[in-house]
Amino acid sequence: MKSISWLFLIVLLALSFMIVSCGNDDDDNDDFDPTNMAGVNADVADWIINITPIDNTDKVNDYMVMVVFTGDNTTIQASDQAVLKIDGSPLTWMSEMPGYYHTQTDLTPGQTYQMSFWFKNSEKASTSMKLPYNANANFPETFNPTSATSFDWTLGGNNQYQVAAAQSSKYVSTTEYYSDEYIKTISSSSRSFDVPANAIDTWGTGTTLTLALYQISYKNVDRIAFMAYQVIQRVY
Repeated sequence: MKSISWLFLIVLLALSFMIVSCGNDDDDNDDFDPTNMAGVNADVADWIINITPIDNTDKVNDYMVMVVFTGDNTTIQASDQAVLKIDGSPLTWMSEMPGYYHTQTDLTPGQTYQMSFWFKNSEKASTSMKLPYNANANFPETFNPTSATSFDWTLGGNNQYQVAAAQSSKYVSTTEYYSDEYIKTISSSSRSFDVPANAIDTWGTGTTLTLALYQISYKNVDRIAFMAYQVIQRVY
């Protein structure tokens, strides 16, 4: 039995609203592995700021913003204020509890914003971040892992990181869960992805299959991890 994958964890994070290195502002982030976002944790960041588009057809409050403390939440008092400013304007939290803050706001894919994070009236980090362009993917109508398959997409421009993946999973019980994935960081200029035959395992009837594409921007500034990403997928 394999452990639950990063692919599953990040989708779960986005759906639930809950829940690398420290140093100066650096666009390269050579130490960041975009296929292992689970590695962005308390060892390398005190706070994680997640920004992701949501499926909102009226285009009002079309981005979800989550700010999560990676340490012991019991050390944070309800009166301790966390503030995220985007282009100088502080966001208003829709929900908050010690160490976790969530809201929705209007942002534009591919646009660069000035972001600063404050905690207890002290600025912890400030940086500019370009949100990823959103991809439009053409996934195949069917997906048989025993055969090679591919999908393609369009983008308004190249993003910092692209990750493409195929995943299989099967839930049997609370103590028996299977998961496998074929996940690759690909060139920012790529517009297609090939999945080799038999790249992922399957377990017969009840196996869920997924093809997915991620567009990611990432910076770690003074132990504040700024992460913006778009996830699109098709489940079979």
